[in-house]
Amino acid sequence: MSGLRRAALACGVLLAFLQFSGCSGGSTRHAIVSSVGPYGDVAVVISDDALRAGTRDVLDMINPDVSFVLKSEKYLRFDFFPEHRWQDARNYRNIIYVVRWGDGGGLQREVESLLSDQTQQQMTRGAGGLVYLDDPYFKNQLLFVAISSDRNSLISVLNGRKEYIAEMLRERSIARMIDDHRHQGLLPGNVASLWREHAFSLEIPATYRPNQDRPRGFDGLEWIRNDPTRGISVAWRASDDPAAALGDREFLQRLREDLGRELHGEELHPESFAWSEETVAGLPAVKLTGAWSSRRVTAGGPFWSYFVADARRGRVLCLDLLVYAPDRPKMDYFRRMRAILGTLSLEPPR
Repeated sequence: MSGLRRAALACGVLLAFLQFSGCSGGSTRHAIVSSVGPYGDVAVVISDDALRAGTRDVLDMINPDVSFVLKSEKYLRFDFFPEHRWQDARNYRNIIYVVRWGDGGGLQREVESLLSDQTQQQMTRGAGGLVYLDDPYFKNQLLFVAISSDRNSLISVLNGRKEYIAEMLRERSIARMIDDHRHQGLLPGNVASLWREHAFSLEIPATYRPNQDRPRGFDGLEWIRNDPTRGISVAWRASDDPAAALGDREFLQRLREDLGRELHGEELHPESFAWSEETVAGLPAVKLTGAWSSRRVTAGGPFWSYFVADARRGRVLCLDLLVYAPDRPKMDYFRRMRAILGTLSLEPPR
């Protein structure tokens, strides 16, 4: 994410918090129990059924297809609920309330209990507005509320803030999954030992087990968990100019090929490659996705690799995620592993 986009997101978050500064009932509604289900599931409750098609059209624009070699999956799953079933949405990790103000009904009454009078007045004047609320019912939950007294204006509100909604769902989900992993337990002593031995650290959940540590002298590590098989690997290579090396795709591809050969006994399929740019733990990163197949057994699947420059130590890190789950959806597995990379640190542990 560019610095400009990060700044815009931070401003949006600040404005949303300011708008909610007078919300009623916030702390009394928070439970210690966490919401359930995948972070890619979003419950959408609409107070007026005439808004369903327009709302779906807007949300489709922020829900890209993600390719997993031979198949693709949607990045998010939107489940739509009518107004009278709004309570069915409360257990989801992510919720969107779309409220045509003035209709009354259970959903409007619920929103009235969630928002302060001042916030309601601000949002019901003019064309309407959108705000978000953390942990409305359960821990690590995110709720968006879109309000307007006019149907067309309400769709316009959603359309104008769709990128903000998408960014919040991506960025905040990573933070919430990291919190889940810490609560559920991490590999003991892993952060300190990684820093001591390799000068970087990652928070690896205790559901993974260390599988390889610099085998045959290769600069690489691997952790795995099963059912289905998931692997998190890190390899690194020296570079005189690590930042410039991020622009050398041949260098990056060789690093990923070496990682696959030495740690996994696999080969890659360049015809499947797709390159893009992201950030990992606030650091500029190059992302490579594609397909792998094993040289040892009949197995294969998708991988996501992220390359990060470590200028202080003169190296480039490759952080690799792969899944072997034939005939099973993979998006949620990759989403969880991608959140783990959000804990990468090139600084000493505090």
